Amino acid sequence: MNAKTTPLAAARIAAWTAASVVLLSAGGAWAQDGEGSSPEIKVANPEAKAEESPEIKVANPEAAKPEPAPEPAPAEASAPEPEAASTASSGDADLYWGKKRDLAVVQKRLFTKDGRLEFTVFGGIIPNDPFLTYIPVGGRINYYFVESLSVEVAGAYTGSGVRSETDLKSFLKNNENIQANTDLLDQQIWRANAVVVWSPFYGKMALLDDYLSHFDINLAAGLGVVQTESPTVDRDGTQTEIKPEGALGAGFRFFLTDWFALRLDYRQGIFQKVGGGVSTPSELTLGLSFFTGG
Repeated sequence: MNAKTTPLAAARIAAWTAASVVLLSAGGAWAQDGEGSSPEIKVANPEAKAEESPEIKVANPEAAKPEPAPEPAPAEASAPEPEAASTASSGDADLYWGKKRDLAVVQKRLFTKDGRLEFTVFGGIIPNDPFLTYIPVGGRINYYFVESLSVEVAGAYTGSGVRSETDLKSFLKNNENIQANTDLLDQQIWRANAVVVWSPFYGKMALLDDYLSHFDINLAAGLGVVQTESPTVDRDGTQTEIKPEGALGAGFRFFLTDWFALRLDYRQGIFQKVGGGVSTPSELTLGLSFFTGG
């Protein structure tokens, strides 16, 4: 053997020496156990081992990733249960017909006036003359073209017998210390007018929580005439004059039955005074009305 040994050769020699020592030690141990037979050393077939060992497959990392779950499709309206479907259908029908029936409803009038005549007798007072208080007595006739619109013709007497002197007039006439001319101008004798009456308001109210009364409220406007009396220029007598007069007003009507009503009316007259200026007598009257037809 070459005295010069390479490191690789030395390593091989050491490995075989260690293997021999191990085999000898094992043989001595088996001899001591009394087996008497040398141990069988089986060398596993590496090919068989390779065949018996399970095959380990490495999956494609990209393929191993779980596919994302598909997004849920929009929920389609599922068929409702029979009871729920019936309720929904009924509710939709109510909404539909409710819109169709969304109309203003006015309760039927108990007392109608359309096409009827109304006759009224009244008495009242004209309180705003400083020297005379008038007690007008008269009547009205209304014809209703429609339920809320009528034409009225009215007349009232306010002459001698239905007027009285005020305290101011009596004081001026009877006081000897005051030399006042108490001859009054424009003393009203009678008046007549024609007005259009519009009744936009109609309702009902309970009287004493026992009787239900229907009523309406009206507005009036028109023209008329008034006859006045004034002293002559020389104060020897009196003279009368018929003057045009404007008429405005309002009224309140209580229906007691289908043909009988109670009326409260206000009329504001406007006419020219003797010597200039404007007279504005305010007439307040209470009357009883009778309806024909219906």
